[in-house]
Amino acid sequence: MDECKYRYEHGVAHPFSVAIGLVLVLGTAVSIIPAHVKIWSKGSCQGVSPATILLTNAAYTCLAWNMMLLKFPQIKACASTWWLCQANLLAFYQVLVQWLLFFPLYYWCTLYSEGCRRFFRKAWLGQVGTLVLGTFGLILWSSLSDCSWSIRLVASSLGYISALLNGVRQIPQIRTSLSVKGSGSVSYTFYGLMGLGGILNLYFQIESSKERLTTVLSQAVGCAMILVVLVLCAYYDCRAACGRRCEGVQGSSLL
Repeated sequence: MDECKYRYEHGVAHPFSVAIGLVLVLGTAVSIIPAHVKIWSKGSCQGVSPATILLTNAAYTCLAWNMMLLKFPQIKACASTWWLCQANLLAFYQVLVQWLLFFPLYYWCTLYSEGCRRFFRKAWLGQVGTLVLGTFGLILWSSLSDCSWSIRLVASSLGYISALLNGVRQIPQIRTSLSVKGSGSVSYTFYGLMGLGGILNLYFQIESSKERLTTVLSQAVGCAMILVVLVLCAYYDCRAACGRRCEGVQGSSLL
């Protein structure tokens, strides 16, 4: 079972580590925006799996709650050592940005999906309610209990659930990409930057921030699944482009 983090990792306050942490926070925000923009510009969710977005929201929520519970003692001590505290919370800020900016992607499914919009609206409202009530409840529980055994058990369980969800969340997207045989409204920029940021984030969490196993495991599994989707979409798009090019060459030769 993971332990809560009371002491600060002084190595995280090194300028190089702080720079990596800030790049991760800003890079995460920048990488998610193209996913929204591509759906907006197309006015369609074709090729995007709502089930994958739903599972991703659940995985990110569990991971954010995991870090929130384990880092709560550090957060409460921020008043005395503000700078060192902020440096140790950079990994948490990155997860928080990733969670809150990705979360609204599911809302676009309620607007642009061709069917089951009523189901998508109910699922969206359920996600929002869970996010608000769950976060409030965990903050209240953490503030009233100084990292009790039950809190550590829940935090560890959330971390493992997040890792499990990260392992299966891209399966619906893989099935959708196999069906569409291309990227559709899937953003290469989003997946590419998220994959690169995930690898950098793993390094930061392991070497600098010294995060717990459940936190690191979830990130590692998520990186691997992002790579699978990226390679699959690129394969189909490249094959389609080569096919069109070959047809063009054959047509010109007939002329």
